[in-house]
Amino acid sequence: LFQELLFKTFCENYPIELTQVRFSALYGKEMPRNGLIWNLINEIKETNKINLRNSKKITIDYINVVDAAKIVLNTLTNHKAIGIINGVSGKEISIFNLAKIIKNNFKNSKLNNLEDEHYKSNRSKISTVKLQTIINIDEFISLDTGIKDLIKSL
Repeated sequence: LFQELLFKTFCENYPIELTQVRFSALYGKEMPRNGLIWNLINEIKETNKINLRNSKKITIDYINVVDAAKIVLNTLTNHKAIGIINGVSGKEISIFNLAKIIKNNFKNSKLNNLEDEHYKSNRSKISTVKLQTIINIDEFISLDTGIKDLIKSL
């Protein structure tokens, strides 16, 4: 956020139009094989199961790197794209449902989840209003398709 303030302050003093994209959780075939998605894939490959805790109460908004690149290209060519834009898919998913997508790509695998009664939910609902003025987010790669492509690339 400091970088955003720094750039904004600089651009206010000069005739520069500034666009800043805040990306959510990126994933894709060319990304480093670490982070939550890869941890879940590696766990199920090694143990044929995924063990989670409170995963129904935590959500994330994943966006494929291909769609992230499309957002960047659109910000360069679209004059509506001034200011801060959330680079997200607009589709919030729980860690549990993400794990189900991964599990469904491995035969005879199991998914275990333990929910603590007093655990507070942590949601990731991010506005797409400004993003939708420059790109059709309905055409983004679905998380189902993106995960299948990741697993095929193993």
